[in-house]
Amino acid sequence: IHRCSVIYLFDEKGNVYLQKHKKSGNRLDHSVGGHVKSGETYLGAAKRELQEELGLSVELQEVCAHFLSRERSAVHMYSVFKAVASSTWKFKPNEEVEEVILTTLDHLAYMVNNKDPNLTSGLINTAPLILL
Repeated sequence: IHRCSVIYLFDEKGNVYLQKHKKSGNRLDHSVGGHVKSGETYLGAAKRELQEELGLSVELQEVCAHFLSRERSAVHMYSVFKAVASSTWKFKPNEEVEEVILTTLDHLAYMVNNKDPNLTSGLINTAPLILL
């Protein structure tokens, strides 16, 4: 079981940032995501990944704890968080992330419902938790 923390980062208008995931051929993925290290909590992993990937330290709100998802040949156990970036935050490309895009929740729902091939399986499986 792969233990993962996922964050959906919103702007102040309610739009969501999606990351272009380098390791998946630039498909769109959660705003932030990563594996939970041994001895680390899901919240601790989320905070670490948010800082590493987007250079942010903001309050996180847990959406769902321990959501199981079978992806490819593995089972993932996700904890999903959401956060809001201030209007002054500007993404800076780094070693972890080259690009993020901003999209509406309606557009994200459309892509997820149609299983858009430009989305990672993790995004398709967890996005409904924030689209409720």
